[in-house]
Amino acid sequence: MQVLVTGQRKPWKIIYLIGVSAKYELRLALNGIPKNMPTFSEVIAKDKYNVVESKQYFVDTIQEYLLTFQAGTLPDSHVLFGEITQEDWGFMEFLHLDHHLKQFKI
Repeated sequence: MQVLVTGQRKPWKIIYLIGVSAKYELRLALNGIPKNMPTFSEVIAKDKYNVVESKQYFVDTIQEYLLTFQAGTLPDSHVLFGEITQEDWGFMEFLHLDHHLKQFKI
């Protein structure tokens, strides 16, 4: 995920335009992230993971996000979604988390 946030990977212009459009569509439609949406190969799990360790990593990551949000130091751009505000980050994080909780029926 860090690759996507830091901008080390640049998508094609058409993908970028789709991403920026999707950011606004997700905001307006409030229908969440679609099932079976394509993802970047870098973030697809290829190994088995320890559930307890993964749960702790999840909690730590949410806490790190919260601290970064409270400090006002979230990035002001995203490689796919373009310019992004703190409010956008919160909304997109909520949608992403909701998507995976539904995906795993949690």
